[in-house]
Amino acid sequence: MQAIERYYDVPRRLRYITLVHSLDGQEAWDKVQARRIAAPRRTAVVSMGDESSDETTDVGVPSRPAAPPPGGDGLVRAADELSRAEDAARVAKVILNCAARGISRSILFSVNGEEASVWDSRGFGLTPAKANRALFHLTTEPVFGLLYGEPSYRGAIPDESRFDRFYDLLGIERPAEALILPVHLHDRLVAMFYGDGGPGGAIKGETEEYRRLVSMLALAIELLMLKKKIRSA
Repeated sequence: MQAIERYYDVPRRLRYITLVHSLDGQEAWDKVQARRIAAPRRTAVVSMGDESSDETTDVGVPSRPAAPPPGGDGLVRAADELSRAEDAARVAKVILNCAARGISRSILFSVNGEEASVWDSRGFGLTPAKANRALFHLTTEPVFGLLYGEPSYRGAIPDESRFDRFYDLLGIERPAEALILPVHLHDRLVAMFYGDGGPGGAIKGETEEYRRLVSMLALAIELLMLKKKIRSA
């Protein structure tokens, strides 16, 4: 997408600008390519209804044993509840309740342009005042920067001071392991999912199950929009 923009003057959508904005320099591009070539990969088949596709899981993340949360019956129940949800608040609750089976702390950020704000959370004890102050710019926030060039991030937060502001604004300690997932609707970034296991805890379950959960979130957002259109017709 970047090459098409550069050589054919066809602008990238925000999704690609946000996730790969640092690749404009050849040096940055070489570093990313070298990391991808050197890192081990494994492939899994992802099933969503009658559709299936080959999708590569997190780079450099070792294989984890299968775990109940949030997959299996949890995803089935979440799908049923999302199909019946009538507002965005209920959609967020269903997603976070399902994720809570394997993640002790989680936040859904709504995305407006290039700014992310707190939509709902679990396990953080965020007051409305704290939530209102927790605004993050997608292209400059280092925590979201861990996603650049990848479909998800799962691992430790680097021990660097530039990551402090994120956790200071939320009023929490830095976790041992975090999971960050973008939520896209028709190639448009509409939300961000952040979860962690707390200062000393790990995230339970496979990353792919959480990816399926946020895919369901995107569909639920679209369904709410369609319901609104139907009722106003």
